[in-house]
Amino acid sequence: LFKQAPKFEERSADGAPYYVSEVTTDGGHLKQQFCFAYADNKVIVTTTEGLMIRALRNVKAAQPSADSLLPDVLAMAAHVKDTAAADLTMWLDQTRLNANLYFNTYWIHKNESELARLETGLVRMKLTARGLEEQRWFTLKSGARGGEPISRESSIPLLRFVPADGQLVRLTSGAASLSRAVSQTLLGPEPRHSNPSFKAAREQSNSDTAGDDNSENQSGAENSSEAYRRLDSRFDSDVDDEELSGAMAKAQQSSSTQAAKPSLGERVSALIKTPAPAAYCEVMRSRLDREKLFVGFDHALIIELAEPNGVERPAMEKAVTDELRARFVVAGAEQNLTWQEENGVRYVAQSAGAQSLLGASAAYAVSGKYLVLASTKNLAADTLRARDLARGALAAPTGPTEYLAVVRISEAMPLFDKLMSTLDGKTTRADKKDDAEAEIKFFSDNLSRLIKTLAFREVRVRRETEGSTLQESITYSW
Repeated sequence: LFKQAPKFEERSADGAPYYVSEVTTDGGHLKQQFCFAYADNKVIVTTTEGLMIRALRNVKAAQPSADSLLPDVLAMAAHVKDTAAADLTMWLDQTRLNANLYFNTYWIHKNESELARLETGLVRMKLTARGLEEQRWFTLKSGARGGEPISRESSIPLLRFVPADGQLVRLTSGAASLSRAVSQTLLGPEPRHSNPSFKAAREQSNSDTAGDDNSENQSGAENSSEAYRRLDSRFDSDVDDEELSGAMAKAQQSSSTQAAKPSLGERVSALIKTPAPAAYCEVMRSRLDREKLFVGFDHALIIELAEPNGVERPAMEKAVTDELRARFVVAGAEQNLTWQEENGVRYVAQSAGAQSLLGASAAYAVSGKYLVLASTKNLAADTLRARDLARGALAAPTGPTEYLAVVRISEAMPLFDKLMSTLDGKTTRADKKDDAEAEIKFFSDNLSRLIKTLAFREVRVRRETEGSTLQESITYSW
Protein backbone atom coordinates (compact mmCIF):
# COMPACT_ATOMS: atom_id res chain seq x y z
CA LEU A 1 0.00 0.00 0.00
CA PHE A 2 2.71 2.50 0.99
CA LYS A 3 4.90 1.67 -2.01
CA GLN A 4 2.13 2.11 -4.59
CA ALA A 5 0.30 5.08 -3.06
CA PRO A 6 1.51 8.68 -3.48
CA LYS A 7 2.56 10.76 -0.51
CA PHE A 8 0.21 10.59 2.47
CA GLU A 9 -1.26 13.84 3.77
CA GLU A 10 -1.82 14.29 7.48
CA ARG A 11 -5.24 15.50 8.58
CA SER A 12 -7.24 15.41 11.81
CA ALA A 13 -10.77 14.78 13.05
CA ASP A 14 -11.68 16.29 16.44
CA GLY A 15 -7.98 16.47 17.27
CA ALA A 16 -7.23 12.87 16.24
CA PRO A 17 -4.66 12.66 13.40
CA TYR A 18 -5.07 10.41 10.37
CA TYR A 19 -3.35 10.06 7.00
CA VAL A 20 -4.91 10.16 3.54
CA SER A 21 -3.55 9.25 0.12
CA GLU A 22 -5.44 9.40 -3.19
CA VAL A 23 -4.72 7.18 -6.18
CA THR A 24 -6.16 7.85 -9.63
CA THR A 25 -6.93 4.84 -11.83
CA ASP A 26 -8.88 3.96 -14.98
CA GLY A 27 -7.25 6.70 -16.98
CA GLY A 28 -8.19 9.36 -14.47
CA HIS A 29 -11.86 8.39 -14.26
CA LEU A 30 -11.66 6.70 -10.85
CA LYS A 31 -10.17 8.05 -7.63
CA GLN A 32 -9.48 5.74 -4.70
CA GLN A 33 -8.60 6.88 -1.20
CA PHE A 34 -6.42 5.04 1.31
CA CYS A 35 -6.63 6.20 4.91
CA PHE A 36 -5.01 4.95 8.08
CA ALA A 37 -4.78 6.09 11.69
CA TYR A 38 -3.52 4.90 15.06
CA ALA A 39 -5.97 5.46 17.90
CA ASP A 40 -6.69 3.74 21.21
CA ASN A 41 -3.93 1.18 20.55
CA LYS A 42 -5.58 0.18 17.29
CA VAL A 43 -4.62 0.63 13.64
CA ILE A 44 -7.62 1.73 11.56
CA VAL A 45 -7.58 1.41 7.76
CA THR A 46 -10.40 2.68 5.51
CA THR A 47 -10.95 3.25 1.79
CA THR A 48 -12.76 6.58 2.20
CA GLU A 49 -12.01 9.59 4.37
CA GLY A 50 -15.60 9.83 5.58
CA LEU A 51 -15.41 6.37 7.14
CA MET A 52 -12.15 7.29 8.88
CA ILE A 53 -13.67 10.40 10.44
CA ARG A 54 -16.68 8.44 11.71
CA ALA A 55 -14.44 5.68 13.10
CA LEU A 56 -12.27 8.14 15.01
CA ARG A 57 -15.29 9.86 16.50
CA ASN A 58 -16.64 6.52 17.71
CA VAL A 59 -13.26 5.69 19.27
CA LYS A 60 -13.15 8.98 21.21
CA ALA A 61 -16.84 8.91 22.28
CA ALA A 62 -17.40 8.16 25.98
CA GLN A 63 -20.64 6.29 25.16
CA PRO A 64 -21.60 4.45 21.96
CA SER A 65 -23.43 6.81 19.60
CA ALA A 66 -26.19 6.06 17.10
CA ASP A 67 -23.42 5.71 14.49
CA SER A 68 -21.69 2.94 16.44
CA LEU A 69 -22.27 -0.76 15.87
CA LEU A 70 -20.69 -1.68 19.21
CA PRO A 71 -24.00 -2.50 20.98
CA ASP A 72 -25.11 -4.75 18.10
CA VAL A 73 -21.76 -6.55 17.96
CA LEU A 74 -21.67 -7.10 21.72
CA ALA A 75 -25.26 -8.42 21.67
CA MET A 76 -24.26 -10.98 19.03
CA ALA A 77 -21.06 -11.86 20.89
CA ALA A 78 -23.13 -12.76 23.96
CA HIS A 79 -24.27 -15.91 22.09
CA VAL A 80 -20.66 -17.03 21.53
CA LYS A 81 -19.40 -19.57 24.06
CA ASP A 82 -15.89 -19.89 22.63
CA THR A 83 -13.90 -16.96 24.00
CA ALA A 84 -10.45 -18.11 22.85
CA ALA A 85 -8.39 -15.74 20.73
CA ALA A 86 -9.02 -15.89 16.97
CA ASP A 87 -6.96 -14.80 13.97
CA LEU A 88 -9.94 -13.13 12.32
CA THR A 89 -13.34 -12.02 13.62
CA MET A 90 -16.08 -10.65 11.38
CA TRP A 91 -19.54 -9.32 12.25
CA LEU A 92 -22.38 -9.34 9.67
CA ASP A 93 -25.67 -7.50 9.42
CA GLN A 94 -27.22 -10.24 7.31
CA THR A 95 -30.60 -8.48 7.10
CA ARG A 96 -29.06 -5.47 5.36
CA LEU A 97 -26.94 -7.71 3.15
CA ASN A 98 -30.05 -9.57 1.99
CA ALA A 99 -31.61 -6.26 0.92
CA ASN A 100 -28.47 -5.08 -0.91
CA LEU A 101 -28.70 -5.16 -4.70
CA TYR A 102 -25.00 -5.87 -5.25
CA PHE A 103 -24.94 -8.67 -2.71
CA ASN A 104 -27.91 -10.42 -4.34
CA THR A 105 -26.39 -9.96 -7.79
CA TYR A 106 -22.92 -11.33 -7.03
CA TRP A 107 -23.67 -13.85 -4.27
CA ILE A 108 -22.87 -16.99 -6.24
CA HIS A 109 -24.75 -19.50 -4.05
CA LYS A 110 -28.19 -17.95 -4.72
CA ASN A 111 -29.64 -19.35 -1.47
CA GLU A 112 -31.73 -16.29 -0.65
CA SER A 113 -34.46 -18.34 1.03
CA GLU A 114 -31.99 -19.75 3.54
CA LEU A 115 -30.33 -16.40 4.22
CA ALA A 116 -33.70 -14.68 4.67
CA ARG A 117 -34.16 -16.26 8.11
CA LEU A 118 -30.87 -14.82 9.46
CA GLU A 119 -30.53 -11.45 11.19
CA THR A 120 -26.92 -10.95 12.29
CA GLY A 121 -23.84 -13.12 12.32
CA LEU A 122 -20.42 -13.43 13.90
CA VAL A 123 -17.60 -15.36 12.21
CA ARG A 124 -14.29 -16.30 13.84
CA MET A 125 -11.37 -18.05 12.15
CA LYS A 126 -8.12 -19.41 13.51
CA LEU A 127 -5.17 -21.43 12.22
CA THR A 128 -4.43 -24.70 13.97
CA ALA A 129 -2.08 -27.61 13.50
CA ARG A 130 -4.70 -29.58 11.54
CA GLY A 131 -5.91 -26.74 9.32
CA LEU A 132 -8.12 -23.69 9.31
CA GLU A 133 -11.07 -23.71 11.70
CA GLU A 134 -14.04 -21.41 11.25
CA GLN A 135 -16.92 -20.87 13.67
CA ARG A 136 -20.12 -19.06 12.68
CA TRP A 137 -23.00 -17.89 14.86
CA PHE A 138 -26.20 -16.43 13.42
CA THR A 139 -29.28 -15.06 15.19
CA LEU A 140 -32.51 -16.32 13.63
CA LYS A 141 -35.40 -14.02 12.89
CA SER A 142 -38.54 -14.33 14.96
CA GLY A 143 -40.47 -17.42 13.91
CA ALA A 144 -37.54 -18.97 12.02
CA ARG A 145 -36.62 -22.49 13.03
CA GLY A 146 -33.62 -24.72 12.59
CA GLY A 147 -33.62 -28.17 11.10
CA GLU A 148 -34.44 -31.43 12.82
CA PRO A 149 -31.36 -32.86 14.59
CA ILE A 150 -30.05 -36.28 13.57
CA SER A 151 -28.69 -38.44 16.36
CA ARG A 152 -25.22 -39.95 16.18
CA GLU A 153 -26.82 -43.41 16.24
CA SER A 154 -28.76 -42.57 13.04
CA SER A 155 -25.85 -40.89 11.24
CA ILE A 156 -23.31 -43.73 11.67
CA PRO A 157 -25.10 -46.36 9.49
CA LEU A 158 -25.97 -43.75 6.84
CA LEU A 159 -22.33 -42.69 6.48
CA ARG A 160 -21.22 -46.32 6.13
CA PHE A 161 -22.77 -46.35 2.65
CA VAL A 162 -20.43 -43.59 1.39
CA PRO A 163 -17.90 -45.03 -1.13
CA ALA A 164 -14.24 -44.06 -0.88
CA ASP A 165 -14.39 -42.02 -4.10
CA GLY A 166 -17.40 -39.96 -3.04
CA GLN A 167 -16.33 -36.35 -3.47
CA LEU A 168 -19.27 -34.57 -1.83
CA VAL A 169 -21.30 -35.97 1.07
CA ARG A 170 -24.26 -34.30 2.76
CA LEU A 171 -26.14 -35.61 5.79
CA THR A 172 -29.42 -33.88 6.65
CA SER A 173 -33.13 -34.41 7.29
CA GLY A 174 -36.54 -33.01 6.41
CA ALA A 175 -39.48 -34.21 4.32
CA ALA A 176 -39.54 -31.16 2.02
CA SER A 177 -35.81 -31.27 1.25
CA LEU A 178 -36.00 -35.05 0.83
CA SER A 179 -38.39 -34.67 -2.12
CA ARG A 180 -35.99 -32.32 -3.87
CA ALA A 181 -33.07 -34.66 -3.16
CA VAL A 182 -34.96 -37.62 -4.66
CA SER A 183 -35.65 -35.72 -7.89
CA GLN A 184 -32.07 -34.48 -8.13
CA THR A 185 -30.62 -37.94 -7.51
CA LEU A 186 -32.69 -40.01 -9.92
CA LEU A 187 -33.09 -37.82 -13.01
CA GLY A 188 -31.62 -34.43 -12.19
CA PRO A 189 -33.45 -31.14 -11.59
CA GLU A 190 -37.10 -30.94 -12.51
CA PRO A 191 -37.60 -29.40 -15.99
CA ARG A 192 -39.19 -25.98 -16.29
CA HIS A 193 -42.74 -26.89 -17.18
CA SER A 194 -45.18 -24.43 -18.68
CA ASN A 195 -46.26 -21.79 -16.24
CA PRO A 196 -49.99 -22.39 -15.58
CA SER A 197 -50.52 -18.64 -15.83
CA PHE A 198 -48.82 -18.59 -19.20
CA LYS A 199 -50.89 -21.48 -20.49
CA ALA A 200 -54.12 -19.86 -19.32
CA ALA A 201 -53.07 -16.57 -20.89
CA ARG A 202 -52.26 -18.29 -24.16
CA GLU A 203 -55.72 -19.88 -24.20
CA GLN A 204 -57.35 -16.51 -23.56
CA SER A 205 -55.30 -14.59 -26.13
CA ASN A 206 -55.84 -17.32 -28.76
CA SER A 207 -59.54 -17.84 -28.07
CA ASP A 208 -60.51 -16.02 -31.26
CA THR A 209 -57.91 -17.72 -33.48
CA ALA A 210 -59.51 -21.17 -33.62
CA GLY A 211 -59.72 -20.96 -37.40
CA ASP A 212 -56.04 -20.33 -37.86
CA ASP A 213 -54.08 -22.88 -39.86
CA ASN A 214 -51.87 -23.55 -36.84
CA SER A 215 -54.74 -24.00 -34.38
CA GLU A 216 -54.35 -27.78 -34.26
CA ASN A 217 -50.62 -27.50 -33.66
CA GLN A 218 -51.18 -24.83 -31.01
CA SER A 219 -53.67 -27.02 -29.16
CA GLY A 220 -51.30 -29.94 -29.15
CA ALA A 221 -48.44 -27.77 -27.92
CA GLU A 222 -50.51 -26.19 -25.16
CA ASN A 223 -51.42 -29.62 -23.79
CA SER A 224 -47.78 -30.70 -23.73
CA SER A 225 -45.42 -30.40 -20.79
CA GLU A 226 -43.49 -27.55 -22.44
CA ALA A 227 -44.69 -24.12 -23.54
CA TYR A 228 -43.16 -24.58 -27.00
CA ARG A 229 -42.41 -27.88 -28.68
CA ARG A 230 -40.82 -25.90 -31.50
CA LEU A 231 -40.20 -22.23 -32.27
CA ASP A 232 -43.04 -21.60 -34.73
CA SER A 233 -45.14 -18.51 -35.47
CA ARG A 234 -46.62 -18.56 -31.96
CA PHE A 235 -43.26 -17.64 -30.45
CA ASP A 236 -42.79 -14.72 -32.86
CA SER A 237 -46.21 -13.30 -31.99
CA ASP A 238 -45.85 -13.84 -28.25
CA VAL A 239 -42.56 -11.97 -27.96
CA ASP A 240 -44.17 -8.57 -28.55
CA ASP A 241 -47.78 -9.45 -27.75
CA GLU A 242 -49.10 -6.56 -25.64
CA GLU A 243 -52.40 -8.30 -24.97
CA LEU A 244 -50.62 -11.35 -23.58
CA SER A 245 -49.23 -9.42 -20.60
CA GLY A 246 -52.73 -8.41 -19.55
CA ALA A 247 -54.01 -11.93 -20.01
CA MET A 248 -51.12 -13.22 -17.92
CA ALA A 249 -52.16 -11.06 -14.96
CA LYS A 250 -55.74 -12.39 -15.08
CA ALA A 251 -54.60 -15.97 -15.53
CA GLN A 252 -52.23 -15.68 -12.58
CA GLN A 253 -55.17 -15.31 -10.18
CA SER A 254 -57.13 -18.25 -11.57
CA SER A 255 -54.13 -20.56 -11.85
CA SER A 256 -53.06 -20.00 -8.23
CA THR A 257 -55.92 -22.23 -7.12
CA GLN A 258 -55.05 -25.06 -9.50
CA ALA A 259 -53.17 -27.97 -7.98
CA ALA A 260 -49.73 -28.41 -9.53
CA LYS A 261 -48.67 -31.81 -10.75
CA PRO A 262 -46.55 -33.56 -8.09
CA SER A 263 -42.87 -33.76 -8.91
CA LEU A 264 -41.03 -37.06 -9.19
CA GLY A 265 -39.53 -36.49 -5.75
CA GLU A 266 -42.93 -35.91 -4.19
CA ARG A 267 -44.38 -39.02 -5.80
CA VAL A 268 -41.49 -41.23 -4.73
CA SER A 269 -41.35 -39.75 -1.21
CA ALA A 270 -45.02 -40.60 -0.73
CA LEU A 271 -44.16 -44.28 -1.32
CA ILE A 272 -41.43 -44.35 1.34
CA LYS A 273 -42.03 -44.90 5.05
CA THR A 274 -39.51 -42.82 7.00
CA PRO A 275 -39.11 -42.07 10.69
CA ALA A 276 -39.34 -38.56 12.10
CA PRO A 277 -37.12 -36.81 11.26
CA ALA A 278 -36.52 -38.29 7.80
CA ALA A 279 -32.72 -38.61 7.80
CA TYR A 280 -30.84 -39.14 4.56
CA CYS A 281 -27.33 -38.91 3.10
CA GLU A 282 -26.41 -37.58 -0.35
CA VAL A 283 -23.28 -38.71 -2.20
CA MET A 284 -21.93 -37.11 -5.37
CA ARG A 285 -18.92 -37.83 -7.53
CA SER A 286 -17.69 -36.62 -10.90
CA ARG A 287 -16.30 -38.54 -13.84
CA LEU A 288 -14.71 -37.72 -17.18
CA ASP A 289 -15.46 -40.27 -19.86
CA ARG A 290 -12.72 -40.67 -22.44
CA GLU A 291 -15.23 -40.73 -25.30
CA LYS A 292 -17.01 -37.57 -24.14
CA LEU A 293 -15.95 -33.97 -23.74
CA PHE A 294 -18.09 -33.02 -20.76
CA VAL A 295 -17.85 -34.04 -17.13
CA GLY A 296 -20.57 -36.29 -15.74
CA PHE A 297 -21.90 -36.22 -12.18
CA ASP A 298 -23.27 -39.28 -10.40
CA HIS A 299 -25.67 -38.94 -7.47
CA ALA A 300 -26.70 -41.36 -4.76
CA LEU A 301 -29.17 -40.95 -1.91
CA ILE A 302 -29.30 -43.17 1.17
CA ILE A 303 -32.58 -42.88 3.10
CA GLU A 304 -33.33 -44.31 6.52
CA LEU A 305 -36.64 -46.21 6.47
CA ALA A 306 -39.05 -46.56 9.36
CA GLU A 307 -39.04 -50.33 8.91
CA PRO A 308 -37.19 -52.89 6.76
CA ASN A 309 -38.39 -52.83 3.14
CA GLY A 310 -40.53 -49.82 3.95
CA VAL A 311 -41.00 -48.80 0.32
CA GLU A 312 -43.63 -49.66 -2.31
CA ARG A 313 -41.32 -50.93 -5.02
CA PRO A 314 -43.72 -51.51 -7.97
CA ALA A 315 -45.30 -48.08 -7.58
CA MET A 316 -41.89 -46.40 -7.26
CA GLU A 317 -40.57 -48.14 -10.37
CA LYS A 318 -43.63 -47.05 -12.32
CA ALA A 319 -43.23 -43.43 -11.19
CA VAL A 320 -39.60 -43.39 -12.37
CA THR A 321 -40.28 -44.97 -15.78
CA ASP A 322 -43.24 -42.63 -16.34
CA GLU A 323 -40.98 -39.66 -15.63
CA LEU A 324 -38.28 -41.01 -17.95
CA ARG A 325 -40.79 -41.27 -20.79
CA ALA A 326 -42.20 -37.80 -20.11
CA ARG A 327 -38.78 -36.15 -20.09
CA PHE A 328 -36.81 -37.99 -22.75
CA VAL A 329 -39.22 -39.74 -25.14
CA VAL A 330 -41.11 -37.96 -27.89
CA ALA A 331 -44.86 -38.45 -27.52
CA GLY A 332 -46.08 -41.46 -29.53
CA ALA A 333 -42.64 -43.01 -29.99
CA GLU A 334 -42.14 -46.65 -29.10
CA GLN A 335 -40.12 -47.03 -25.95
CA ASN A 336 -39.71 -50.21 -23.92
CA LEU A 337 -38.29 -49.48 -20.46
CA THR A 338 -37.89 -52.40 -18.10
CA TRP A 339 -36.43 -52.88 -14.65
CA GLN A 340 -33.64 -55.44 -14.29
CA GLU A 341 -31.62 -56.61 -11.27
CA GLU A 342 -27.90 -57.16 -10.90
CA ASN A 343 -26.08 -57.90 -7.62
CA GLY A 344 -28.97 -56.63 -5.56
CA VAL A 345 -29.40 -53.41 -7.58
CA ARG A 346 -32.53 -52.71 -9.60
CA TYR A 347 -32.01 -50.43 -12.60
CA VAL A 348 -33.80 -49.19 -15.73
CA ALA A 349 -32.83 -50.94 -18.95
CA GLN A 350 -33.78 -50.18 -22.56
CA SER A 351 -34.65 -52.67 -25.25
CA ALA A 352 -32.34 -52.94 -28.24
CA GLY A 353 -32.92 -50.24 -30.82
CA ALA A 354 -34.98 -48.10 -28.44
CA GLN A 355 -34.85 -44.35 -28.60
CA SER A 356 -31.93 -42.89 -26.65
CA LEU A 357 -32.60 -41.44 -23.20
CA LEU A 358 -29.59 -39.12 -23.55
CA GLY A 359 -27.66 -41.03 -20.92
CA ALA A 360 -30.41 -40.82 -18.32
CA SER A 361 -30.87 -43.78 -16.03
CA ALA A 362 -32.03 -44.66 -12.53
CA ALA A 363 -31.28 -47.39 -10.01
CA TYR A 364 -32.12 -48.38 -6.46
CA ALA A 365 -31.43 -51.01 -3.82
CA VAL A 366 -32.91 -51.89 -0.45
CA SER A 367 -30.62 -52.98 2.36
CA GLY A 368 -32.53 -53.73 5.53
CA LYS A 369 -34.06 -50.45 6.71
CA TYR A 370 -32.12 -48.34 4.21
CA LEU A 371 -33.11 -47.37 0.67
CA VAL A 372 -30.41 -46.44 -1.84
CA LEU A 373 -31.41 -44.35 -4.87
CA ALA A 374 -28.81 -43.58 -7.54
CA SER A 375 -28.45 -42.05 -10.96
CA THR A 376 -26.46 -45.08 -12.17
CA LYS A 377 -26.36 -48.75 -11.23
CA ASN A 378 -22.59 -48.56 -10.73
CA LEU A 379 -22.86 -45.96 -7.99
CA ALA A 380 -25.70 -47.88 -6.33
CA ALA A 381 -23.52 -51.00 -6.31
CA ASP A 382 -20.58 -49.01 -4.91
CA THR A 383 -22.66 -47.80 -1.96
CA LEU A 384 -23.63 -51.38 -1.09
CA ARG A 385 -20.00 -52.46 -1.41
CA ALA A 386 -18.86 -49.64 0.88
CA ARG A 387 -21.36 -50.74 3.51
CA ASP A 388 -20.08 -54.33 3.36
CA LEU A 389 -16.41 -53.39 3.48
CA ALA A 390 -16.88 -50.82 6.27
CA ARG A 391 -13.47 -49.34 5.44
CA GLY A 392 -12.73 -45.65 5.08
CA ALA A 393 -16.17 -44.70 6.34
CA LEU A 394 -16.62 -41.04 7.21
CA ALA A 395 -16.35 -40.18 10.88
CA ALA A 396 -19.79 -39.49 12.32
CA PRO A 397 -20.48 -36.35 14.37
CA THR A 398 -19.77 -36.65 18.09
CA GLY A 399 -23.36 -35.68 18.89
CA PRO A 400 -26.68 -34.70 17.31
CA THR A 401 -26.43 -32.53 14.21
CA GLU A 402 -28.96 -31.12 11.76
CA TYR A 403 -26.53 -30.86 8.84
CA LEU A 404 -23.15 -32.36 7.94
CA ALA A 405 -21.26 -31.87 4.70
CA VAL A 406 -17.86 -33.18 3.63
CA VAL A 407 -15.98 -32.09 0.50
CA ARG A 408 -13.06 -34.34 -0.45
CA ILE A 409 -10.94 -31.89 -2.39
CA SER A 410 -8.04 -34.27 -2.96
CA GLU A 411 -10.36 -36.84 -4.59
CA ALA A 412 -11.89 -34.31 -6.98
CA MET A 413 -8.72 -32.38 -7.84
CA PRO A 414 -7.38 -34.52 -10.74
CA LEU A 415 -10.66 -34.34 -12.62
CA PHE A 416 -11.05 -30.67 -11.72
CA ASP A 417 -7.68 -29.95 -13.37
CA LYS A 418 -8.77 -31.75 -16.54
CA LEU A 419 -12.01 -29.82 -16.64
CA MET A 420 -10.27 -26.47 -16.13
CA SER A 421 -7.77 -27.26 -18.89
CA THR A 422 -10.62 -28.13 -21.24
CA LEU A 423 -12.35 -24.83 -20.50
CA ASP A 424 -9.15 -22.97 -21.34
CA GLY A 425 -8.61 -25.00 -24.53
CA LYS A 426 -5.32 -26.17 -23.10
CA THR A 427 -3.56 -29.50 -23.67
CA THR A 428 -0.03 -29.60 -22.23
CA ARG A 429 2.71 -27.10 -21.54
CA ALA A 430 5.05 -28.93 -23.92
CA ASP A 431 3.91 -26.74 -26.81
CA LYS A 432 5.05 -23.60 -24.97
CA LYS A 433 8.45 -22.25 -26.00
CA ASP A 434 9.16 -20.50 -22.73
CA ASP A 435 7.24 -20.63 -19.46
CA ALA A 436 8.10 -16.98 -18.92
CA GLU A 437 6.29 -16.10 -22.13
CA ALA A 438 3.42 -18.54 -21.59
CA GLU A 439 -0.01 -17.05 -21.23
CA ILE A 440 -1.48 -17.53 -17.76
CA LYS A 441 -4.89 -19.16 -18.17
CA PHE A 442 -7.64 -18.18 -15.75
CA PHE A 443 -9.21 -21.59 -15.08
CA SER A 444 -6.34 -24.07 -15.46
CA ASP A 445 -3.63 -21.84 -14.00
CA ASN A 446 -5.20 -19.38 -11.56
CA LEU A 447 -8.03 -21.48 -10.10
CA SER A 448 -6.28 -24.86 -10.03
CA ARG A 449 -3.06 -23.44 -8.60
CA LEU A 450 -4.92 -21.47 -5.95
CA ILE A 451 -6.58 -24.64 -4.63
CA LYS A 452 -3.26 -26.51 -4.69
CA THR A 453 -1.49 -23.67 -2.90
CA LEU A 454 -4.04 -23.78 -0.10
CA ALA A 455 -3.28 -27.52 0.18
CA PHE A 456 -6.61 -28.35 1.77
CA ARG A 457 -7.39 -32.06 1.64
CA GLU A 458 -10.93 -31.96 2.97
CA VAL A 459 -13.59 -29.51 4.15
CA ARG A 460 -16.15 -30.50 6.79
CA VAL A 461 -19.22 -28.41 7.67
CA ARG A 462 -21.49 -29.07 10.64
CA ARG A 463 -24.62 -27.12 11.61
CA GLU A 464 -26.83 -27.14 14.69
CA THR A 465 -29.42 -24.83 16.26
CA GLU A 466 -29.80 -23.91 19.91
CA GLY A 467 -32.76 -21.65 20.64
CA SER A 468 -32.55 -18.61 18.35
CA THR A 469 -28.87 -19.18 17.50
CA LEU A 470 -27.67 -21.12 14.47
CA GLN A 471 -24.09 -22.35 14.78
CA GLU A 472 -21.85 -23.67 12.01
CA SER A 473 -18.42 -25.26 12.39
CA ILE A 474 -16.18 -25.50 9.32
CA THR A 475 -12.82 -27.27 9.29
CA TYR A 476 -10.42 -26.97 6.33
CA SER A 477 -8.00 -29.88 6.87
CA TRP A 478 -4.50 -29.91 5.41
